[in-house]
Amino acid sequence: MAFGKTKKYKRIVKTIFPQVEGGEMQLGNISKLVYFCEMSPEQLQKVGPYIEAKAQKNLSKKRLIYVSTCIIIIRELIIGCRKHLALFSGNATRLMKILLIQTEYPSLQIEATETFIRFASVQDDSNQIPPEIDEFIKYFIIMAKNMDNDDTMRRTIRGEGLRGVTAYVSLASLTDDLDTFITKHTDIIYTILDNMQYRDQIPSPSMENRNQHHDETGETTITNVKLLATECLKDLSGRVDNMTVASLVTTIVNYLDSHQKWNFEKFAVHALTSVTQSIKGQNYTIMLTSFLRHLELDHPPTVTKEIVLTSVAIVNDTTSSINMVVTSLLKILVRSIENSSKHLPDVDQQFSLQNSIVESIGLIGRKIKSTGKKVEIMNQIINSLRDIIKSNNSTTNNLINLITLLFIQCISQVASTLNDLVVGPSLIPLFDLTSKLIGIHQSPTTSHQTKTFIQSTFQSFLIQQIQFKSLFDQLMNQQIIQFNNNDGVLEFLNNCSKPIIETIISGLKSKNNQPDNIISIFKTLVALLIREKSKQIQYSIPMLLKLESEIDDDNNNNNQLSIRLVRSIHLLISSYLIVVARLYRSKELEDYVEQVSNYRKSMNIHCKYLLFDIKSQSGLVIANTQKHIYSDQDQDISTVASGTSSTTIATTKITTQTTLVTSTTIEETITTQETVEKIENKEKQDEKEEEEEKEPKEERKDIINHEKVIEILCAIQSLAAEIPNLKSILLEGVDPNNLSTISNLQILQQTPPPPRIVTNEINSNTTTTATISNDSYLNEVNTTTTTTTTITSPMKLPILNKSRESVVLSSTIPTLFQKSLTFDSFKQFVNYFDENNHAVNGVTAAANQQAQQIQNGSISGVVKVERNNVHNAIFEQTFELTCAKIIESQHINKEYSDLMEILKLSEQQNLIENNNNNNNNNRAPIFIN
Repeated sequence: MAFGKTKKYKRIVKTIFPQVEGGEMQLGNISKLVYFCEMSPEQLQKVGPYIEAKAQKNLSKKRLIYVSTCIIIIRELIIGCRKHLALFSGNATRLMKILLIQTEYPSLQIEATETFIRFASVQDDSNQIPPEIDEFIKYFIIMAKNMDNDDTMRRTIRGEGLRGVTAYVSLASLTDDLDTFITKHTDIIYTILDNMQYRDQIPSPSMENRNQHHDETGETTITNVKLLATECLKDLSGRVDNMTVASLVTTIVNYLDSHQKWNFEKFAVHALTSVTQSIKGQNYTIMLTSFLRHLELDHPPTVTKEIVLTSVAIVNDTTSSINMVVTSLLKILVRSIENSSKHLPDVDQQFSLQNSIVESIGLIGRKIKSTGKKVEIMNQIINSLRDIIKSNNSTTNNLINLITLLFIQCISQVASTLNDLVVGPSLIPLFDLTSKLIGIHQSPTTSHQTKTFIQSTFQSFLIQQIQFKSLFDQLMNQQIIQFNNNDGVLEFLNNCSKPIIETIISGLKSKNNQPDNIISIFKTLVALLIREKSKQIQYSIPMLLKLESEIDDDNNNNNQLSIRLVRSIHLLISSYLIVVARLYRSKELEDYVEQVSNYRKSMNIHCKYLLFDIKSQSGLVIANTQKHIYSDQDQDISTVASGTSSTTIATTKITTQTTLVTSTTIEETITTQETVEKIENKEKQDEKEEEEEKEPKEERKDIINHEKVIEILCAIQSLAAEIPNLKSILLEGVDPNNLSTISNLQILQQTPPPPRIVTNEINSNTTTTATISNDSYLNEVNTTTTTTTTITSPMKLPILNKSRESVVLSSTIPTLFQKSLTFDSFKQFVNYFDENNHAVNGVTAAANQQAQQIQNGSISGVVKVERNNVHNAIFEQTFELTCAKIIESQHINKEYSDLMEILKLSEQQNLIENNNNNNNNNRAPIFIN
């Protein structure tokens, strides 16, 4: 019976081989052999050796078709008799090894590789793996490096070699020896990476084609080597464990370093992305840590730039991984900034690296879907900036400013990816971020570029990814602009709108502003107006009108802004009012603003660096493209134009007159003829100025009339309906000097606190009403000034010559008075003041009595106080002037007391000398004989 079975398997095997040399195999008979072996598994111990011997015999005779038939039979038996594989696995592995080394017969290598792939696919127990397989990997690597002259054959052999490597890795993972395998056989990964860059003269086939195979027409397709290599790397990455992933990543990045492949057609991104997509989730953090550790090493700037781009590609949407990548990128950014400040030869490459890092952080923001995570990243960046500034006390200001600029630019990049401001249950992280940005914007050391990016961040908060030009066009065309009210912006503005607008207005007064700053601030103002409409007008209009008063050169001699910057601010305010006019369809307001703008152009005092263009992307655009940077040499503090300085307000005159009073000493007034002439000239000048003040002032045409703007805005029905008390709100922030009756009415409406009287100390020709708060001394002063029609001439004293007594008193008079004081002149000075004091005693007593009544509560209101001075002047009572006058009067009174004391001592000394002389004269004469 056994003899019959033996004969049977041989007969079945013979039916499979070609009947004649050069014939075709009868592959259909293989199923009979498989069935026979399944029914009689013990026969596999005979079938295996028989086929192995037959293959070796035909190989020696170079009958390759018979050898191919043998390996095909073994392959089918592996699939059909997998349960009994151990009975013939030795024969199978030896036969595969024999064929794999036949480099001169690639077809046999291909058949052997296919057989090995089947063999590896049925393995589920490491105990069944023969030890001979360990040598197979080197044969597969040789095949993957094949350089056959025929492109099609070369692709086929390389593809089979890569598939063999994949099969071998699957077996290595069963034996838990994959880590040792990767560490010892780095050439395997190198071979895979080489084939991922494979190229030849034949175009690569579609991604669906894995290997060369026959289609329905019998034609062969081309093997896609790149795809097979990528799948091989993915399979390897998916099988590594937490102990192996670091070795895998290290091997890949070392290959990229040694072969200089970081900047080769995005190959690094492709390779590491393949690993990221296939690796186990629990191993991702280890993989990312290993990669970032390599990133932080010292590489050339060009290499670091490519590694940075790769890090963006491999990061996923998890918070931990994003924080890790951003932290590493910020470290690289700071290091690059420090290197660029050393003026090394690669400084241009360092700048390119810095720009790449900034853009990469923006790309990371685009990969994040949650708004809360984006806000967290922005807070992480600004907190890192704070830590850097605190920890680097020795760092120069220029370096700190550059770090701040690039960090804020990173925040702006992330903010530009926002789709809404719905950050979660709490808006505190967003409020905290806004507060820190405002703090940086308000810092005097912040550069104008940094402020521009802060404004850009605010704009991203307000309109997200909507193009500003689109909104501006709709606004200028008076179209209805609609937003999603559930995007969280209105809730954000409820807390942050006022701080932002205050920061914007105060930022306009910065001396280091440039045209880009003005444009960015204008865009932020418009964005706030679009989102809040009438509510924003309550904040912006009063502040802007007040700002215009502060920067007006004709009204503020202490203005320190350059002429060009002042004109830019005038243009911004005018442009903003035009936007308001378009929003509320107020033709009157628009015409008035255009009238003022045209007048400024006609007088050649308009802004020449910027212009308002409704068709532009930002409203305000740079007019002069060749020179659009404000120079420090432009700090001209003179008036904006000579034709506009028609009047001088009372505050400026008060300052000038107070300076004159303070600088003119009593001695110079009473001792020289020149002083008398000066007083006469001053009197004439004051009279001339008073006559000019009596003349009606013409309305200035070169600035916005605040009263006119408020009147027009209050006439807009829709705006007045939304804000019933619009007029009072707009008046609160306007400078009273630019309003006439409105400002006076507003001052009278204010209820003054219980008054405190400043008593008379200096005689004046002006009757001043002053009420001072009782809360603190000179803390607040509400004043009104009434000019009297009768103006007395100042005191005129004759020229006084020195007397003998002046020499005697020169040693006792303080140095301050020795310059021009004489005994005779002092006596005349005292006599004058005595007479003058007697003349005003009645007024002084009445004023003191009235002051006492006010303090007791019997009289309310204000008191007229007469004050003494060397010469007359009309003063407008203000807080600063009151303080100056009180100090001045105290100083003069002290001088008067000192001089009186000196006079008293002098008179006593003279009396003593006279008495001594009289006593000597009364003595009897003594005669000497």
